[in-house]
Parts: sequence; C-alpha cells; structure tokens
Amino acid sequence: MPDPVAHHHYPRPPITEAVLEVRVEGKLSARDMERCVERFRRQYKNVENITEFEINFEDGKPISRPKSSGFKLTSENAVDLLLLNPSSVASIRLAPYSRWEDLLESAKSNFDTFTKLLGRQVVSRIGARFVNRIDVPSKLMVGRSWNDFFRLGANVPGEVARAYGSYYVNLGARSEEGVMIVINTGVIGDNVLLDHTSVLLDIDVALEGDIPQRIDDMWARAEVLRKVKNRIFESSITDRCRELFR
Repeated sequence: MPDPVAHHHYPRPPITEAVLEVRVEGKLSARDMERCVERFRRQYKNVENITEFEINFEDGKPISRPKSSGFKLTSENAVDLLLLNPSSVASIRLAPYSRWEDLLESAKSNFDTFTKLLGRQVVSRIGARFVNRIDVPSKLMVGRSWNDFFRLGANVPGEVARAYGSYYVNLGARSEEGVMIVINTGVIGDNVLLDHTSVLLDIDVALEGDIPQRIDDMWARAEVLRKVKNRIFESSITDRCRELFR
C-alpha cells in the first residue's frame, strides 16, 4: 500500500512532522553526548541545548536549577532534525514530508553513526510519530459535522447537538501486530489558513520489548510501524476528507 499521506500532488501535505526514534537501554554519559554532538555537527550544523528545570525546596523556598536533557540539531535546510538525549536518537523531518523510505534511510544512517561512535547498544524501543494537520475549508462545514470528514473523533449524540465545534480525543491501544498506539486528534486552536479549520491527527506507533538486536532484522521489524500508521490514517478519515488532498 502506498503511503497515504505522502503523495506529491497534495496541495497541502497533511504531515507537518515525522519522527523515527530508536531508544536504547541505559543512559549515555555527558562525555558521550558531547562526542555524538561533535560527530553529528558535520551533517546538522545548528545545535541547541535542550534545558529542563528542576525545582527543589530548600528551607521552604523553591529553588529552580537548569539541567541539560539533550540536544536538538538542525540541518541547513531547516527541515531535517536530529534529537539526541541520553537514551535515544530521533530522526525528524518537518514539512514538506516526502516519504517513509527517506525517513527510514535517515534514521538508519543516524543510528549507524551513533553505534559506530559509541558501540552497539541494546535497543529497547523503536517508535514513529506522524503529526498530520488537515485543513478543512469553512464553507464545506456548512450543514455538516466533523463526522462527515473523520471517522475517529468525538461521537456527539443528536440529542445533545446537531453540530459541534472544538473537540479533543486521546486514545491508547495495541494493534494485532503488537504495536503500541497513541492517537491524539482534535481541532487545533489557532487555524493556519484563513477561512479554514485545522484538525490534528497525531499518530504515535511503537515497538517495545522483543526487538531483534541484529541491525538488519531490527529495521525489517520496524516496517510494521509504517503498515500500522497507514492503516490508522486511512481508517480515521472519510472519502469526503480524502477529497481535500486531491
């Protein structure tokens, strides 16, 4: 099945962010993180330190202390990113998203560099996330509800309302292939396009545990994430919604 959200002829590609992450057991030292950053800087020129703040109480007073939790590296084209933290390396593609094969090749290359630098790591999780933004023209919503465009969303009984505006749904599930699924969907507060309403369809799929440790087998197993993601996307929208992409 072709990737349903990667057709080059889409006037407004729905995917705004695609992520493929490999998580390993244990945590890298600060020195190992620095070595990774220096190596990846050849490909990703811009480096940002991701800082979190820890709040502790001393003598009854809250004390906030910054703590580095990883690095975000951005390529010169500003759409290919690498997110590096002590337990994972994530390859990210912002819009315009091209296709799964390109994201997969980027993730393979980055993980290969990661392991050549630090040695083989035990992989504990492989996850993929696809953030879709679907823009629905306001004129098409006249006399219709969101159920005309989306099969996955809020089910509002007719006794409550004939039509409804904003909604937000969070769903956790497990596929028949053993893939962990988290879906977030709903109306986005700030619409990107004038006279449109933007709807989020955020699909997160992951393999956790029982992951082949041989590299070729690991990536072959990861292909199931694409299959499940495609099925979720196609099952979540109606033919009326598909017409928006043509």
